[in-house]
Amino acid sequence: MDSPAVLPISLQPSNLRPLAYRVLSKKHGLNIQSSALERLSEYVGKKIGQEWRGAKTIAFLEEVARLWKEQNKGLFLDGENIDMVIKEISLKQDQQEKASRQGSLASSKTSLAGIVSEDLSQSQSFEVHQDTQDQNITDQVQWTEFFKVVDIKNYKKYKYNHVRKQFDVLSSSADNQKLELPSTQDNVDLFIQRFHLLKDRLLRNENFQPATFSSTNSFSSSGNKEVENQQISSIKNLLGRHGQRFFLFGLLTKSASGLWQLQDDTDSIELELSQTLFPTNCYFTAGNFIICEGIYSSSGKFYVSSMIHPPAEKREASLEVLGKMDFNSVYSNSGRIDPSLRTKLLQLEKELSEHKIVVLGGDIHLPNLKIVEGLKKLFTKLSKELDTGASEPVALIFNGSFASEPFTSTQISYNSQTTASGVYKSYFDSLASILEQFPTLCASCKLVFIPGDNDPWSSVVTKGSNSLWPKFKIPKIFGSRLTRLVDDIEWGSNPCKMTYLTHEILLVRDDLAERLRRNDVSHVSKIKEDPEDDEEKLEIDKITKLNISPDVMEARKVVKTVLDQGYLSPFVNSVRPLVANYANGLNLVPLPTLLILTDTSCPRFDLIYENCHVVNPGSFFSENKYNYLEYYPSSRKAKLVELY
Repeated sequence: MDSPAVLPISLQPSNLRPLAYRVLSKKHGLNIQSSALERLSEYVGKKIGQEWRGAKTIAFLEEVARLWKEQNKGLFLDGENIDMVIKEISLKQDQQEKASRQGSLASSKTSLAGIVSEDLSQSQSFEVHQDTQDQNITDQVQWTEFFKVVDIKNYKKYKYNHVRKQFDVLSSSADNQKLELPSTQDNVDLFIQRFHLLKDRLLRNENFQPATFSSTNSFSSSGNKEVENQQISSIKNLLGRHGQRFFLFGLLTKSASGLWQLQDDTDSIELELSQTLFPTNCYFTAGNFIICEGIYSSSGKFYVSSMIHPPAEKREASLEVLGKMDFNSVYSNSGRIDPSLRTKLLQLEKELSEHKIVVLGGDIHLPNLKIVEGLKKLFTKLSKELDTGASEPVALIFNGSFASEPFTSTQISYNSQTTASGVYKSYFDSLASILEQFPTLCASCKLVFIPGDNDPWSSVVTKGSNSLWPKFKIPKIFGSRLTRLVDDIEWGSNPCKMTYLTHEILLVRDDLAERLRRNDVSHVSKIKEDPEDDEEKLEIDKITKLNISPDVMEARKVVKTVLDQGYLSPFVNSVRPLVANYANGLNLVPLPTLLILTDTSCPRFDLIYENCHVVNPGSFFSENKYNYLEYYPSSRKAKLVELY
């Protein structure tokens, strides 16, 4: 029997606020923003109607809180994420209603269907086709088909078209094993592409959108004055406007005379940074695209009063603007993400709750006996979990460097006739001899090896110092014994992408924190942010600020800098040289679902910024502890683990 129809009402957010506060805030500890409250009241008024004060609304809010915590979206409920949660709840309800209707319809027509099928089967003119209900959609999808590691040389090459504000495909095929050298045009386009991509992302931000005339603005101009003034100006438009305040966006570099300057697509201007107030929650280095607020002088200088990074954009918003582009051709062959397939993968992802990805810390020096001992302990623990069924590690990621000294082609011992290549190969042979003792792990787990600074071949020239980035994968010849032993092994580049169902995971091994600290330009300012000047801050901010440890503050600075810049190497070429034609693999627009940034120069962390989950397992062996992390894709939660 069908349930009675619901009469929709127009429910005001102020009416729903007490009930939402009691369930979401008081019970579950979540803070409700006004945009989220509007979405909730709109849904409750439409779906529940006049009975919104009853148990249905409480059950709905409980389900919202449960999904919000499962997806680890943070403490603040905002409108965009609430829309996603509501869509998921609506989809479940529609599926349940459809299943119940089909069940009742099938039971009422059983006798009639039997008579019709019997009559038709006796007739030679007709064939009986019985409809099979697609109840287990996820049975048609194999999760192994959507679990891949994409090497940097196999990335599809894209170029951002700032006129169309879309990415143009430069190469239709991604299977390219040949190493290509960068052209002059590749080096020229390196910073131009970043500039237009970040500027378009910045202009989509509501605080930096161009002012438009409307009747609403004309009546409320005093309230929007601060926002209206935050308009990005081109450097060429500053001429003749002495003493006026502007917002500029461009590339921070040093000129040939050693002076700081800002460059955009129209001109460049000298910056005076002695009176600049630098924020303490991020780093600023040469090669960053920044927003400067200051006053223009007729002398040709721009006196900067404050400086910030262009704010990051959530992955969902970027994909929406870019037309749901599938950069890895995982979810469709047409280049666009298939929504129905993504829904199936998301459902399958939640069912596979026992799957986990194990990421080992950096600098796994295989010649070190203590590290070898730690690997044995870890393999033993993972094998026990596989045998007992407690969990199923689907990937085991090893982060280099795998040698304690840089690889060199000239090192040779004439007595033993052993080359440096033979010594390096013996490291992985010894690892293979250890893995032979764990056959279940070798048969069911994907092993991924990410190179470091001491691994071939770049270390032959750089000797472990500042080498070219991205780094190409370790040649398979060094791990031939491992390849024969392990069923599924990947020799990845640095960085490389891993796709797991709906997850886009970026694997990076680089000491970014050390490089950011070494090249930070905030020291040029004579004034500093006063930590005691917090009179205008809320009381809750004052309390929580005291509880933040220096390690967490350092981690937040690194994560904010990298994600705001939308690039894994926000430096000039003199600080970090890049292989320009492969630099599109360093792009972070749109943001990945999970960024595994293995940085031994930064404390271990597990942070979420703009819905992008960023984790750092740290160094594998430090202070007599073996560090690694476990990530569970079904719940999108990470766990930092220490092994003694």
